[in-house]
Amino acid sequence: MNRFVIFIDGNMNAGKSTVAKLLAKQIDRPAVVEIDELRHFVSWMDVRDTIRLNWENALLLVKNFIKNDFNVIVPYPISIDNYNFIISQLGDIDAKLYFVTLNPPTKVLLKNRGTRRLSGREKIRIGELDQNGIAKQKYGIMIDNSRQKIQETVDEILEYIKTN
Repeated sequence: MNRFVIFIDGNMNAGKSTVAKLLAKQIDRPAVVEIDELRHFVSWMDVRDTIRLNWENALLLVKNFIKNDFNVIVPYPISIDNYNFIISQLGDIDAKLYFVTLNPPTKVLLKNRGTRRLSGREKIRIGELDQNGIAKQKYGIMIDNSRQKIQETVDEILEYIKTN
């Protein structure tokens, strides 16, 4: 087993997609599965109603990429229910699973970071996800990336993969 899947967990605006893009430039044969993009297929549905469907579709993509000898990165908030679903669906793949949670403080999440400008709705959603325990999980590693450069966060993830 040489292939791996890196799940990057965290609240909105934690830097999951930004870290995933840079990480993809530094690993062999990367495929980034952006679950937010899958949501656009059913944009008429309320976002809360699409979560399980999006995970099902994403994990099918993960399986296909692994079967075709890719390493996969999945940046998306992971609830404990979704973590259990991931484990149940990917238990038979020939790849190591890694879980990384980006966990900057909520006050940092609520600020405009980089080029992203948060809407009022996004700020409300950050609070909802925080209350629901997103980015407070007990699996993999947790990184407070609020004082790190993006490359430092990527380096910490790569070191975690190398040593585990």
